[in-house]
Amino acid sequence: MGSDREQCPGNAVTRDALTRMDVDTAWVYHRKFRALQRADPDGWPNAAVAWFALLGEAWRGANPALTMAEAWPPALRADEAQVTASLVSAGLITASGEIPRESWDEWTAPARARMDKARHAAASRWQSSGNAQAMPSAIPAIPAIPRSRRRAGENGAVAPLVDMRTAMTAAGLRPAILEDKSKD
Repeated sequence: MGSDREQCPGNAVTRDALTRMDVDTAWVYHRKFRALQRADPDGWPNAAVAWFALLGEAWRGANPALTMAEAWPPALRADEAQVTASLVSAGLITASGEIPRESWDEWTAPARARMDKARHAAASRWQSSGNAQAMPSAIPAIPAIPRSRRRAGENGAVAPLVDMRTAMTAAGLRPAILEDKSKD
């Protein structure tokens, strides 16, 4: 069995990929989902599952051009053509089976802004904790980890060797729970 990278439809994994997606908690009440529910009261749950599968794969691969056919959930026991037609009719996907670009931009721009803000805040905390010399001039997705603290992971990927105390300290947390109580 391969890695998630190989399993991603279209093999699209980029630096812009997101491991989480923003979903409105009131999604079931959105006008497009209400239209879907009215048009197909019995089949709309299958359409919702297929749409969320497409949305998740598109977010994971940062690929709004991914189609319903490429992201179809293999365990979904529904007629793909019928589900796709229902989603198109409700305006949740385009006639070519993609997420509408304007919807994609509306969702991902705020999410990227929040991630960039969080990344910048983490880098600022890292620098203010006395590690400024360890920070490169560009703000990376994760704090810089010295080569001596790395190990090769799956597929040759570099994974940090960090103990819990170091990770909590780097995150600005006081690891009191990890303190050795036997010294008392």
